[in-house]
Amino acid sequence: MLNILLAKTMGTLAIVTLSGEAMSYIVEDPANAESGLRVTATGFIQEQENAAFNGRDTATDWIIPRAFATGDYDVRVTGVTGDPFDSSPGADGTWFDLSADRTWSVTQTIVGMKDTSFTLEIRDPAGVTVGSAAYTLHAEVESGA
Repeated sequence: MLNILLAKTMGTLAIVTLSGEAMSYIVEDPANAESGLRVTATGFIQEQENAAFNGRDTATDWIIPRAFATGDYDVRVTGVTGDPFDSSPGADGTWFDLSADRTWSVTQTIVGMKDTSFTLEIRDPAGVTVGSAAYTLHAEVESGA
């Protein structure tokens, strides 16, 4: 985990924090499994399980306090290994502003699994990378027989 002090405004400290996690979603055939990571414009890191997005806990918010979350921050993924993303905001290594939620995910539609590992980075308005952590997505469809 990497914590970097960002600002001190009126006695409040803002910290960018990325914990790095393995996120897994497993279902039984004939269902589809989609596992993803969403970085929200409001400061949350959320795990995706199909169409549901769940907050991990307040310790995994990307910025604390979340009131400091602005579209002036950017996010990207790098070092992608394993299966390619089935859904992402764009090309790996590209910075995307956090004025909108950004989601990366993999989807498994038949019996089997997909695994993707990557590094998530956040940079501040000055263009300095202030947070970086490794994440893994696992989507699996198990045989119903």
